[in-house]
Amino acid sequence: MVEVLILVGTNPVPCYVSAIYLKNHYNNSRISLICSKENKTLGQTGTEDIGQRIKTQLIKEGKFKEEDFNQIISIDDVTSFNSIECKLNKYINEEDKKAIHLNFTGGTKTMAAFCYYYLKSHYKSFSSSYLDSRRKIMIIDGNVADSQIDLRQDPMLAINLETMAVLQNQTDIKPEEYKEKYPELLEKLIDLLDNGNLEEIYGKRNNDLEHMANQLNITPEKNRLLESVNIKYEELNRNQREDLEDFINGRWLEYYVYNELIKLTGNIQFYFDVHNNQYQVDIVAVYGYQLTLISVTTHKTKLLWYNCFIRKPEYFFINFILIFLNELLY
Repeated sequence: MVEVLILVGTNPVPCYVSAIYLKNHYNNSRISLICSKENKTLGQTGTEDIGQRIKTQLIKEGKFKEEDFNQIISIDDVTSFNSIECKLNKYINEEDKKAIHLNFTGGTKTMAAFCYYYLKSHYKSFSSSYLDSRRKIMIIDGNVADSQIDLRQDPMLAINLETMAVLQNQTDIKPEEYKEKYPELLEKLIDLLDNGNLEEIYGKRNNDLEHMANQLNITPEKNRLLESVNIKYEELNRNQREDLEDFINGRWLEYYVYNELIKLTGNIQFYFDVHNNQYQVDIVAVYGYQLTLISVTTHKTKLLWYNCFIRKPEYFFINFILIFLNELLY
């Protein structure tokens, strides 16, 4: 029996992936999750609820049974070796375990260092691992495990958007069902894009914000484009006009990008117009267990949103792509 201990940090995704990988790597094993107790005096974030969500989701999806889990261990002070030693002494009986394995992908550096030191010094059959976020491989005892090149390609480790949202405790996130919109107009705009003629509709590239604002008006050039696909702007009601203006002023590019992306093959899932009460992302791609957020916009100011989002440490294994309509102009 191999007792697998997984350190749980503020991002549950790498811990969730590591649990699945190690359960299949060690045929006869049990999982314990080592979390931190919330302590505002120490400035310590609690991860017990995150550990519980990981366990609940793995069982719900049928990837684990209740008996595959041993326990959730909570550390009072992750910066204290004595605190970690006390908890591990209490919960782990040296005589009962033939082998101990520590996965330190999650957790703080001190938590990883102290757990590693304690376990390695107490167990002859000790091994360790971490999920390399750059190379997307599992490292076991300093070596690449199982000659894997990129674990995102492994269907066993694939996560859908719903699971990712549940793990992050964002249960209100949902994608919209993709519905075709203005197909003839979209085809015309794509043709202009492919031939480098978008400036006929939007004018030449100009980073001036006032110029960009003027581009959002229904200009004579845009009106001619609409008439070419039998859309009469002046005959539309207010809601129809607003919807059409939104589409021609940039939303069409979201549809184009999405339709091109879904042609890709491999262990990748795409979601259109994903949102909750606070955020909206045009396209979300999930490659294995890695999230990519794709935003199509006419506004450079969206860089502010991008910078705020990317600096949040809990969003681990996430890529960001910003596509600016203005940059497609010559």
